[in-house]
Amino acid sequence: MEQHLYRFDPDGLQQLGDMPRSTAYALVKAGSLYVVKIGRATYITRAEIERYVASLDVPQGEASA
Repeated sequence: MEQHLYRFDPDGLQQLGDMPRSTAYALVKAGSLYVVKIGRATYITRAEIERYVASLDVPQGEASA
């Protein structure tokens, strides 16, 4: 299985829609976003980005008015 890794830094966080760095790190600390450490570098997988974004989707009929 091929995994796409993105650096968990300001450039790599553009994959999350220009999310502020402080927000991204808070999500990691809260356990809402999972990262991979390889040496000193921190990465996030494409699958994790997709999982997180999907968790934000609200079905049409359930949106509060």
